[in-house]
Amino acid sequence: MSALLAVPARAVPRTPNLYLVGAPKSGTTSLYHYLDQHPQIFMSPLKEPNFHSEEIRLANLTEQMRRVVEAQAPGLRAYLDGHMSTKFTASPVTEYSDYARLFQNVKAERVVGEASVCYLWSPSAPENIARTCPEAKILMILRDPADRAYSQYLHMLTVSKTFLPFRDYVDACVRSSSTQIGALYPFLHFGRYFEQVTRYLKCFPRQQVLILFYDDYQRNPLNLVRNIFEFLDVDADFLPDMHQRHMVANVPRAHRLHRFLHPITQLAPLKKMNTPRLRRGLKRLAFRSRESMSMEARDRAFLVDFYRQDVERLSGLVDRDLNAWLL
Repeated sequence: MSALLAVPARAVPRTPNLYLVGAPKSGTTSLYHYLDQHPQIFMSPLKEPNFHSEEIRLANLTEQMRRVVEAQAPGLRAYLDGHMSTKFTASPVTEYSDYARLFQNVKAERVVGEASVCYLWSPSAPENIARTCPEAKILMILRDPADRAYSQYLHMLTVSKTFLPFRDYVDACVRSSSTQIGALYPFLHFGRYFEQVTRYLKCFPRQQVLILFYDDYQRNPLNLVRNIFEFLDVDADFLPDMHQRHMVANVPRAHRLHRFLHPITQLAPLKKMNTPRLRRGLKRLAFRSRESMSMEARDRAFLVDFYRQDVERLSGLVDRDLNAWLL
């Protein structure tokens, strides 16, 4: 990548000393909200600023992704220039002055954090974070890479970023040689954790990096959150509200129907008629629950083989039996 980001060698005290770096679709949005509830923790009101990832820039995006980011830019600018009293999601924040502004409302919180799930995948982010705040604590949560990919695919179906069946979509990702960030890349690369984790362990002392697993989160979320609070040296007895689920996918009832209806629903006259009640009705008509759709065994077998070597190397690196990911 290019030269390191032009940020001060030692950032001002009220910029992050905690980074939730990923992986995508591994419970990071929920963790972000649980951390944000803790009275001793301040989380950036803007999720996914991606400031420290030099790869997340307009020049590196596909044309389709670039149009999305450019369309979001006025809203992001207005948000950054405002009070930032509500949560917002947009990316990227490229200027240090804007990034520092995200933490203007920090008071006496012990921990100041942000969450950008591309940081784990990003080759540039670990070194940039370490240069800015070498004392930072790094928090990551890893998920079975095949399940992670399928979960991201379902989310992309929900938001109409793909209309392909899962295996067709995976095959398109495998065939693609493009490294422009978009629908096909780095979809599969997000699950290649070994090199990603290694980069952080090279940039930070092991005691500053907490590596968690989505399997543990599913079994006992409260215990995992308490482990995080202990790692951050904040009150571990604090109980966040963990009832609300975040980023839950709904999947189309029929691919062809969804592909036909989606552009129609985006027409301006229909958008004006789209009341909350109508949206709920259309959602029930067009989508079914995430639990009603599962990955086919042959597709899982393909992804297990795709990730096998990486999983085996990761198992040794983190000293954890990951054989369940290879079944």
